[in-house]
Amino acid sequence: PELYISALAKCRFLLLLDLSWNQIRFVPNNSFTKATILKILQLAFNWIDNLQFTKLDSLEYLNLTCNRLFIVRKYFFSNLTSIKILSLSNMNISSIADYSFANQAKLHSLYLHNNSLHIITKYTLYGLNNLNILQLQGNDIKKIDQKFAIGIQNSNIMISTSSVVF
Repeated sequence: PELYISALAKCRFLLLLDLSWNQIRFVPNNSFTKATILKILQLAFNWIDNLQFTKLDSLEYLNLTCNRLFIVRKYFFSNLTSIKILSLSNMNISSIADYSFANQAKLHSLYLHNNSLHIITKYTLYGLNNLNILQLQGNDIKKIDQKFAIGIQNSNIMISTSSVVF
């Protein structure tokens, strides 16, 4: 059976939507166009391997934990300009393109733990000037650029690995 997320596009008064623990593989670009006040979107524990969002101006919390996104592309979340909390943990992400979070100036909590990240460049977290919590533990990080934290000096950064080179 196929889950038609686009059917939810007409629900314009949704504040919270939890679609966790379904077998969702893809979220079409226009899935939430009418959900103009949606604040919380839970898509955890699905099979999502591709994701596109049109403007979700009100979305503040997005949970994608335990999906199948292996690569975060440049400007991947660019239409989520109000996002404050983003969970991308437990997905086996091996690469985050530079500037992937460039439009997320309000983001204060980013959960990237338990993935397969190897390198954090100086532009991986570019634009996250209000970041307070960054969880990177449980990755295979070998190198972190010395300038990766420019603009996020007050963050609570958690890294647990013994072979990181700065």
